Amino acid sequence: MSARGEPEVREVQQVSAEPYQALRDIVSNANDFKPIDGDVWGAMIYVIVKDLPDVVSFSYQTEQLLRLSFVLLIGGLNLILQGFFLVWIMKFVMLPSIRTAQDVYEEFHRKTSVDFSDDEFEGHKDQLCGLVLGNYKFMYAVLFLWMCRGANEFLKCHRLVRYLNSLPWLPSGCTVQDQVHEEAVDDVLTAADEEDLRLVCLNGGSRVALFTLVVIPKIVIAGCLLVMGLVWLTASPAYTDLILNSLALGFVLDIDSLLYETFLPARLHQSISHMSFAMPLKAKEDESADIVQAYIRSGVVLTICLVGIAVFLQFQPVVPGYDWDVYHYCKSFILEKQAVWCFSFTVPEEGCFPYGGDTIAKLDNALSVEKLGDTIEKSL
Repeated sequence: MSARGEPEVREVQQVSAEPYQALRDIVSNANDFKPIDGDVWGAMIYVIVKDLPDVVSFSYQTEQLLRLSFVLLIGGLNLILQGFFLVWIMKFVMLPSIRTAQDVYEEFHRKTSVDFSDDEFEGHKDQLCGLVLGNYKFMYAVLFLWMCRGANEFLKCHRLVRYLNSLPWLPSGCTVQDQVHEEAVDDVLTAADEEDLRLVCLNGGSRVALFTLVVIPKIVIAGCLLVMGLVWLTASPAYTDLILNSLALGFVLDIDSLLYETFLPARLHQSISHMSFAMPLKAKEDESADIVQAYIRSGVVLTICLVGIAVFLQFQPVVPGYDWDVYHYCKSFILEKQAVWCFSFTVPEEGCFPYGGDTIAKLDNALSVEKLGDTIEKSL
């Protein structure tokens, strides 16, 4: 009886030990650490893999339930704000800007004959020459910088997807809590109760939650804001508006960081800073290949940004069929606007703004700056 029973006990012990042996192997091989971003999205990752399993299994502490609820609340607020800002920008800013640009260009073509004359052009110089579509090089440079900002958001999303896909699956038989391995901190300057939290593996439910609540919303928001930003900036009615609009668009992308810094406790910031993706360390051959792929990926992104802006400006939807004819008519007007009365760090003896009849002479000197403008234009 006991002779037959002993092998049965050993078999049960062997079966129960196999999953945790596989888990120990995963932990021992997890030597490639990548930090989690310090923003609302990083906080969402933290509570999904650290607190949600305990809450679902009803083995949570009060602080875990509170932290999970509050982070999900801030995450939802972040999605609502960024989503509504996208709608508001489209309805109240982008579409009116497009209509203004089209009205100005339509009036220009309606009031200007094929044989162009200065008299026909005189009535609407200010509005027409203020359109940023009139200067291809300046427009291209600003849109390129905005394209780089959007590309950076997509690269973050791509990097997050690569990290998640690099994590092995949670061995069957292990609990969901085993996804996060807690390692004691050796730094004596760190609080004694702090531990390094290493996300070493994921089960199916955690992967679905991370992609649904973090990855997909990040990609959708970044894509929509990139396209809407390109259109809005192209429809800017003045050069100063172009710069201010680009800064306003960056503010929408920074909403998640603002909410993170303002509403989430510093203790949670510290805990997130101690969590990292712990992936298997690749062999030297694979690491060398990854370095090559990284430079290839950067080159592809750079090419997409450079070529993408050129393609966008060619087929931009702000003024369909745009002939790029504004700058030709506005060149002299723009140079006249750039002709300042004085441009010197010392005041001339006769003064910059004389009283009486010398004003006309000063105006002639100011307009002579057009020669400088012509020289700069030829160099560009």
